[in-house]
Amino acid sequence: HTNIESFSIPGQKSCSIDTINSRITVEMPYGTNKGSLVATFYLSPGAYAKVSGRQQASRNTPNDFNNPLTYRVYAENRDIQRAWIVIVHNAKVKANFTSFSVPGQIGLTKIDTLKNTVSAEITKGQPRDSLRPSFVLSENSQAWIGKQEQISDENYINFSSPVYYNIVSKDSQLIKKWQVTVLEQVASKNEKTDQTALLIYP
Repeated sequence: HTNIESFSIPGQKSCSIDTINSRITVEMPYGTNKGSLVATFYLSPGAYAKVSGRQQASRNTPNDFNNPLTYRVYAENRDIQRAWIVIVHNAKVKANFTSFSVPGQIGLTKIDTLKNTVSAEITKGQPRDSLRPSFVLSENSQAWIGKQEQISDENYINFSSPVYYNIVSKDSQLIKKWQVTVLEQVASKNEKTDQTALLIYP
């Protein structure tokens, strides 16, 4: 047999092995230097592997994974061989809000990653002109309003009208514009009726 039974690289986020198409895909964390990585792998019993004619040793042989590599696996009888393509890529930065909240908030925040909008509701009567939001961003991202970087639990923002954030990946390859809206709690129908009654019958 000429199978790669398992394959991994230290620190990887995920790895998939496509045995039908002889393809292995590894995802590494954002910013990983792929120029010299050492893989751990297990082959069919008695088989061995070569990359560009160099025999591979699990947990020992470094390779440059900046481009797809072909692992040629030779069966125990050496008469049968199989080419496996190994592709290593780094995780992409998504530049999203993953959570967002403000003091006095009611209920859950609505985060729409398709329209890039965030909406939250605060208690009725609470001022919106100076709120300090708490938020979490996608990995390796930064938030900006204009030229001012925004830090969770640090900046006071006027949410009297929608506020526009730019979420920027640290490699500056992706910038998303987000609209953040903080609304005051809407009075219920019962509250409106009671208020009307009070006005008519003081």
